[in-house]
Amino acid sequence: MGILMGFSLPRGPMASITTLLTISPAEGRVLAQLLEGRSNRQIAARLGLSPRTVESHIGAMFEKTGCRNRSQLLLWGQVNSRWNRGSMEIQTRLVPS
Repeated sequence: MGILMGFSLPRGPMASITTLLTISPAEGRVLAQLLEGRSNRQIAARLGLSPRTVESHIGAMFEKTGCRNRSQLLLWGQVNSRWNRGSMEIQTRLVPS
């Protein structure tokens, strides 16, 4: 864990503040659909994307968050997101050291 002004920056599935800020809007929309329990095909149809594009967004989020599978990504999304007027926003969390 890195230290910044008395705060620890989580690594791996808990992600660092930098990682949180690099989730793209498109990836955030896919993550929001994942959190609602939708399959890749359902997400693709709902967002007007190809299933391969959805897979690509999920793969990019695996790399950015350090998650190794869909379950970890869902947990990461639950911990690091909040709902605001029907859209998902990624929020930053600092963990006291």
